[in-house]
Amino acid sequence: MSWLNQAMTLTVNKAQVGNPTTAFNFGLISHTGGAMSLANVELFPHLGMPLLAYSLATEIARVQLPKAVSTVKAGKVFSIRGAKVELTTDEVFSPDTLTARRRSAAKR
Repeated sequence: MSWLNQAMTLTVNKAQVGNPTTAFNFGLISHTGGAMSLANVELFPHLGMPLLAYSLATEIARVQLPKAVSTVKAGKVFSIRGAKVELTTDEVFSPDTLTARRRSAAKR
C-alpha cells in the first residue's frame, strides 16, 4: 500500500484472490482502530449496494488517432500526438507511447 497526493494505492497479487480467469468482485472496509463498531468502520460500497468488479479480460476496443499532419515515409519513425485509447471497460486515456506497424502489399 502507498500514499501519494492524498490517494491510496493498494496492490494485490492475482494469487491472493484465488485463480480468477475473467473477473472478480470486491469491497473495501476501513477501520480507525479499537473495537469495531459502526462508528469507526467505513464500508465501500455501502451496505445494500453491489460489490465493485475488476475485470482481468480488459482489452483495447479502439484507438482514436487525430488527423495526421504529414505522411508516413517508408523506413522513417512517425509520431502522432493526441491519440486516445478506449478499453473494453469504456475507460479512455491518452497513452504515453503508442507503437504500430504498417503493412502495404504484405511489406512492412
